Amino acid sequence: MGKAKANKTYVVKRDVWKKIRKLDHAKFDEWVREFVKNIDEDNNKMHSRTFEEFEKINNMAIIKALENTKGIGEKIRGNFIENYNKALEDNIKNNDFVISEN
Repeated sequence: MGKAKANKTYVVKRDVWKKIRKLDHAKFDEWVREFVKNIDEDNNKMHSRTFEEFEKINNMAIIKALENTKGIGEKIRGNFIENYNKALEDNIKNNDFVISEN
């Protein structure tokens, strides 16, 4: 065996790897599915936080643009932001923002 590079990091540590090597096909499949599920959950949490931050920044930019537009008052700005947020939530729930590759 060759020596591992000092700066190389592994997703699966050595002790976990030793346990994995002893698993049969079904148990290994179960372990991989659980591993991927955990990764998906972590990614979903990260993406939801990113989306919330994006939403705040985007709303601030929209409000600033509307404030600088002549003829648009406080009432119209409030209604616009409310309708914009509702449309955005509806699109996300319906996955309308995902472009089909078919």
